[in-house]
Amino acid sequence: MNKRMWSVVTVLVLSWVAALAGFAQQGSDPAVGWAGLAGMDHLAVWTGKVQTSMSSSTHPTNGNKDFANFHGKDKGEEILFEHPGPGCVYRVWSAQPKGTIKFYLDAGAKPVLQCEFKQWLKQGKCDSLPSFHAGRDAEYVPICFDQNLRITTRDFNLMAYYQISYQLYDSSVQVKSFAPGADQGDPKGLAQARAFWDSNGETSEEMRRPLLVEESKVTIPAGKKQVLQSLSGAGVVREMFLRDGEDAGRNLSDLWLIISTDGRAEPDLLVPADAFFANKFETRNEWPNHEWKSLALEAGPQGFTSRWPMPFANGMKIEIENRGAKDRALFCRTSREEKNKLPANTMRFRALYREQDYEAKVTRKTSFGIKHPVDPSTNYMVLDRQGTGHYVGCILYVKSIGLMWWGEGDENTWVDKTDWPPQIQGTGTEDEFNWSWGFKNYLSPVSGALKSYPLTTKKKEVKENVVFRWRISDYVPFKKSIKVSYERVASLPMNYRYPGSLINMTHNRGDDYASVAFWYELMD
Repeated sequence: MNKRMWSVVTVLVLSWVAALAGFAQQGSDPAVGWAGLAGMDHLAVWTGKVQTSMSSSTHPTNGNKDFANFHGKDKGEEILFEHPGPGCVYRVWSAQPKGTIKFYLDAGAKPVLQCEFKQWLKQGKCDSLPSFHAGRDAEYVPICFDQNLRITTRDFNLMAYYQISYQLYDSSVQVKSFAPGADQGDPKGLAQARAFWDSNGETSEEMRRPLLVEESKVTIPAGKKQVLQSLSGAGVVREMFLRDGEDAGRNLSDLWLIISTDGRAEPDLLVPADAFFANKFETRNEWPNHEWKSLALEAGPQGFTSRWPMPFANGMKIEIENRGAKDRALFCRTSREEKNKLPANTMRFRALYREQDYEAKVTRKTSFGIKHPVDPSTNYMVLDRQGTGHYVGCILYVKSIGLMWWGEGDENTWVDKTDWPPQIQGTGTEDEFNWSWGFKNYLSPVSGALKSYPLTTKKKEVKENVVFRWRISDYVPFKKSIKVSYERVASLPMNYRYPGSLINMTHNRGDDYASVAFWYELMD
């Protein structure tokens, strides 16, 4: 063993039968309803029986008038969503909820659920429904349907922005339609989802299993790469903790995290360590006590934690590359669940870092109004991948240059296709991250704005913005390919160079983008 490395192994002695739980019991059916909110193991299990999409108020012809666009009308009620089952709605968001929202199940003439839209999304109050609130105006309570679901509204018209994220399942998947009541007929499922959500994943069933804890401390010479830990056999890393080996408050700048599984030459993950933990712009320092938490990642004064499940069938190697000019000491702790073997449909955890600096090229031609369609080829690409897997979220870093609002662009996600329209077409960048009308620093279990600035300023100084969203229940499966992107549409003051409409916009303002995309992939 390298003299610079030491390790301490602690075995929690619990039953071997319990240690075989988890992926081995996932089977080939997807997690549905509360199960999709009760843990993260399902993210790594490929079933081939799920399609994820979104019904939204986005402009149908790719303009930027992304409000008051409905999907039909029924008995005087505007339709927000309608689809045959089996399926499940996992997220409802609106920038300005108003009026009444109604849910009609399985061709029923009367709604099985109706709420005051604003009261539900802002206060979590709707009949006896539990609240799984995220951001400013989003709810993650699953509304499942066996045959059909129609969602309508009354008096929701002015500035009617909305997004409804949903999954559809293969006909072989058994789905129990929504039942009025707090637990929807599944008290155990609700209790597990509640514990997972409220504890930011710390008290999930997955984290309570027998775990093997290994600690290591390594000094990485400048310009060199060093193995932090080499894990053997099969298992799942449940938690990975990293910190500077000398000063826990020091950030992980100049260090790149490399994770490889099953002896493959190509790493599953090669990203800047700070960027992986949403700390590229030292975001930890923006929060009280230098601490923030979410279901998948957290940062604190003692270091950085990931709870993304990381399966491996034949060993895992965790390395750090020091791209800085000085030697660095690093401490690592992993908590893993050991397995005899993993099912063949267990995927591997992947992450990709990208960055792109854009030159400012604002001209009369590129300065446009609210109805101007955006050329998808100008989008910032978070992930463009061939293969089979589940996309589970991203961290977006933007250096905006002031001059009003940078995040007017919509999310465009193509699944197994490249032609227009994409399966997921958003209504604005902040909407995708569960906020509205610009960003304000906030945290929820599945999304957050860790560093943000007011949306209106005419100064040209650079501002650093950090936002994230985890797709735990509304993960996006892809069989052949996936492209996840954001339109680079930013606002300009009316009198900036090219006066025109009430809202002037451009995709050439010069904001710079970086990102970390997270997904699970079925490996050969």
